[in-house]
Parts: sequence; C-alpha cells; structure tokens
Amino acid sequence: MADRTRYYEERLYRLARSPIRNAVGLVGRSLAGRSATSRGASRGARPALAARRLVLSSPPPPLPRQRHRLYHSAFRRYAPAPYAGRAVLLRGEEEPAYRPDQGWSRILPRLQVEVIPGNHLTSITRHVDVLANRLEQILRQAEETP
Repeated sequence: MADRTRYYEERLYRLARSPIRNAVGLVGRSLAGRSATSRGASRGARPALAARRLVLSSPPPPLPRQRHRLYHSAFRRYAPAPYAGRAVLLRGEEEPAYRPDQGWSRILPRLQVEVIPGNHLTSITRHVDVLANRLEQILRQAEETP
C-alpha cells in the first residue's frame, strides 16, 4: 500500500508543476471565492489567500508512521462481504491472469468473466468500441433476466 500512496503523492506533485497548474489555480480560486461568499465576505474572508493554499506548491508530506501503521492494519483486517447478486468482470486479454476471475469469485459466486481486447489502458482507448458493445450486451442481458 505504501507504493500506492507514493504513486498518488508523485502524481499530485507532477500535476502541481504541470501546465495544467493554471487551471488548478483557477478552480482553486473559484472554490475559495464560493466558500468566502458562503461564509460572508464581511468577516474578512480573502479568497486569493485561500486559493493559494489549495494549489500544491510542494510534494505532500509522507504519512506519519502511526497513521501509516493504522492504515495497513485496517487494510489487512478488511474482509469484503460476499455479494449474492450477479456481477461481471471485464478483463483485458493482455493482462496477466493467474486466476481468470482475479480472485473475485470468492466473494462473488455469480461472477461472469468477460475478456475484452487490450490491456487495462488500451481497452478503454484503442478498443473502446468493443468495450461499448460488450457493455451494451451485458446491460441488455441484465434487463432481460430478473
């Protein structure tokens, strides 16, 4: 999980330094202006200062050690409850599948696995037409069966 946290920290850090930063600042100023309006500008709210706080200017600090341990402890103990309803897993054919159901059948007894072309990214970019057709079929079947 530490890798995932670090991944998102790096993404936020890069976003703050990208050309889109101006758009982020604009959104921040807009949100700050709205919150200042809702609190009442008469109380001295300063939207420009609030907006500067919303825009990332440095990498986010790492999680404190105690919070990090609590998160991992909760993550290890979490056990999703089984779901008896019908579920569909769309899996890219280029993704490694040590278990075709990716382990989901343990909690989803009525799992249907559909293999679509591509990998995690290309299935929603290059092969989006195949994905859309498959989704339409799945939704049509769901409407037909109670």
